[in-house]
Amino acid sequence: MAALLALPNLNHASNLVVGTGWPFTVALSLCCVFLCLVVRVPARWALGVPGFLITTALAFYLVIGVSVLFLTGEGLHTADYTMPARPGLAVLIIVGAAAGATAMLRGVEVESLLKGILSILVATCVTILLTPWLDQYYSFSPSNLTVVWSARQDSRFIGFFTDPNSASVIACYTVAVALSLLRGGRYRMFAGPAVLLGSVAAFLTFSRTGFVTLALVFLFFLGMSMSRLHLRRIFSGWLVPMIILVSGAFALTIANLDYLSEHFVLQKKHFERLHLGDSFVDFSVSRWALWSIGLSQIAESPIFGHGISHFHHLKYAPTCQVTDIVCGVHNTYLMLWGEAGILPPALLLLFIGSLLRRWWTLPESVGANAAASCILVTAVWCIVKDDILYLIGNCFIIGVSCAVMAHAARVSRGPRPGRTRPAPPASVRTAAGGGAPSGAG
Repeated sequence: MAALLALPNLNHASNLVVGTGWPFTVALSLCCVFLCLVVRVPARWALGVPGFLITTALAFYLVIGVSVLFLTGEGLHTADYTMPARPGLAVLIIVGAAAGATAMLRGVEVESLLKGILSILVATCVTILLTPWLDQYYSFSPSNLTVVWSARQDSRFIGFFTDPNSASVIACYTVAVALSLLRGGRYRMFAGPAVLLGSVAAFLTFSRTGFVTLALVFLFFLGMSMSRLHLRRIFSGWLVPMIILVSGAFALTIANLDYLSEHFVLQKKHFERLHLGDSFVDFSVSRWALWSIGLSQIAESPIFGHGISHFHHLKYAPTCQVTDIVCGVHNTYLMLWGEAGILPPALLLLFIGSLLRRWWTLPESVGANAAASCILVTAVWCIVKDDILYLIGNCFIIGVSCAVMAHAARVSRGPRPGRTRPAPPASVRTAAGGGAPSGAG
């Protein structure tokens, strides 16, 4: 139920259809509270060291950011007073998802758990592909959702999400989980089409960061196979054919821009966004301009920051083209540093590093590969988005990744000594049964 409420972004779907979505957020919160209270597993089993690091980072961000805001009073009258609820909800979802996944792993295999999550991700990608048809049924267009409607009028595919980048994040997670199952060898008939579907969904959002993230995820699995000397398995399995198929589809699309623009809702200017020339240069320049402003303000208070919500709408920054409001810093690492000092971003980097280090040191497994590839997606998107840690679906994936990685670590260690009773000798078992040992025995 938590996965169904979190991953497809039903909150915003309800906003678009009936004008309110808070009941879904409340339902998800109650579901996570239920999981935290009812699931009886040690916290170290559910979260592990990476889980403690990310929840501590969010907790310090909340406490320090709010404290600095009230102590300095700077920007207090313009601050977003709903902002403190977002990191609190993120911690609740991460802990609840980790506890629920740990409880499920007692009775099902990791592959089965990941297949269930992948099923919901695939359904979410389908809603992204159905964007032109879903638009016909949206009857509510509130003024505070201008990002959504500007993106829709621009023919970018976003499904039930607030912007194309948020939709692209979920599509990248779909590809990461599907490739993990594909490499593991189970559920290939389901994971293979899921890779293609997630890749197409990410492509149709026309997100440049999504395009780069997909390339990194494919390289992650390809490099993993090559480093482990599984070259024969690579070319005889699904990974290279899948990369060739996705790359070929992209090349054919670029070669037939005029035809696609004429017969479909796609526009040629969106394909130009993915061009590895001027478009990416312009993108880098605009992002670097925001990061430079953020870094100059961080230098004024690098230890404790300026208070929560200050870097979501950055002082002296230009207005965003779509929303016509002041841009944020568009970087999670800089946002945490600028609003709450050096400690939260340091803990976030430790979280990413500790999870990837654990993947590197553990024996290869489907769960460890899925967790590492999903956190790789999170780490990349943290560079260009300042709200990635608040996305409900992203928080759910982080919680499951922590639980799956902790489970992989326990499995690699094997059962603890003293927990299993050795079988008695054959003579003892025979005597207990009332017979003499046989000669053949």
